[in-house]
Amino acid sequence: MVETVRTGPVGFTIVAELGASRQITVGGNFPVDADEAEINKTLDPLIAAINRQQAKTAVINLDGEIESMERSLRMQKQDIERIDAMQAGKQISKVEQQQRMAAVQNVGRLEDDIQAKKKARAEFAKQAE
Repeated sequence: MVETVRTGPVGFTIVAELGASRQITVGGNFPVDADEAEINKTLDPLIAAINRQQAKTAVINLDGEIESMERSLRMQKQDIERIDAMQAGKQISKVEQQQRMAAVQNVGRLEDDIQAKKKARAEFAKQAE
């Protein structure tokens, strides 16, 4: 019978995606006779650091999304104002009525989405601390 005996340390590597173009890699070694408590004592702070980095990346990404959505919201509101100004004193076409209705719907959706993104951003910001 062949018996396997480990004599050196046991290595580990953790690779985590931080975004589309970023990742973090953490590695180290455990003594061959490390028990679960020892392993957790080593891994827990590393996992916590990775989670913080992922949260920081999420905040950065959400900031960009919120900025883009706020820009779209301003444009939709300008479209409504433009159509309303055209309507003053004259009848607007069916196409313009549909454009206004779509812009009003977009404004409502964007306002809701922006609030949801800001809430998510606040949660990730807490995790990033």
